[in-house]
Amino acid sequence: MAKKPRQGRAAKPGKVKHLLHRDGRYYARVVVPNELRPQLAGKTEFRTPLGADRTIALRQLPKALAGFQDHLDLARGQLSNLPANKTPAATALSLTHDEIAYIHYRHRLVLDEQLRNDNPRYAQTDIDDGRVAELRSGIGSALDDEELERAIGDVLDFYAARGWTSVKKHTTEWRKLARKLCEAELEAMARSVERDKGDYSGLPEARSWANAAPQDETRSERVSILRLFADYTASKQLLGKCN
Repeated sequence: MAKKPRQGRAAKPGKVKHLLHRDGRYYARVVVPNELRPQLAGKTEFRTPLGADRTIALRQLPKALAGFQDHLDLARGQLSNLPANKTPAATALSLTHDEIAYIHYRHRLVLDEQLRNDNPRYAQTDIDDGRVAELRSGIGSALDDEELERAIGDVLDFYAARGWTSVKKHTTEWRKLARKLCEAELEAMARSVERDKGDYSGLPEARSWANAAPQDETRSERVSILRLFADYTASKQLLGKCN
C-alpha cells in the first residue's frame, strides 16, 4: 500500500533585520554605535512600537528605520563638528515638565500638518490602537520603568540631550515627565483623528500643560531659534498611525 505523502510543516516567517517580536507585539530596533551614544544622551538603542500585526509592522518598518537613521546622521554630524578632545555640550535651557509637554504637543501637530501636505493618503491611514492603549497605560502609571522607557523613552531622551531636562532615568521625576509626554502624544493623536475629518478645533483643555508655553521672552526666543523638533520631524514618524 502506497504511503501518503508527508505533510510539510508551515514555514515560519523569516527573521527580518531590525524587526523585534516581543510579547506578541512588533518593534523596530536599531543599536546605537558606541561612539554616538554621548550625542544621544547615552541611548544604547532606538526602539519604536509597530503594533501586533506582522504585515502592518513590515510596512511601517522602513519608515521607522529612516527616522532612526536621521537621528544617527545628526549625531554623526555633531560628533564631526566637535573640537578635538571635547565632549558634546547640551544646550542650557532648562524647562519645566509642563513646558516640555506643551512644546512636544505643539510640534507633533506641526508634523501632522506637514505629513498631510506631503501625502494625500495620510488622512486615510488608521491609528494604531495598541499605541493608544500603551500611552493610556503610561498616563495611568500602569507601566513599569522598562515599559515606560519603551513607550516614550526616545522622546524624553531627545529633550534630555538638548539640556532641557536633567531628570535621571527611572526616578520619580523621570516618571512624571514621561507620563506627561505620554499625555502629549495621546492628545496629538486625538487631534490627528479630528483633523482627518476636517475638524481643527480640538484642544487639550484638561491637561496641566495645555497653556504652558514658555512665557519668558528669552526662553521662548531660544526655543524658536533652536527650531525645536527639526531633528525629530525629519524622521517623518506618523503619530501612531498605521499605513
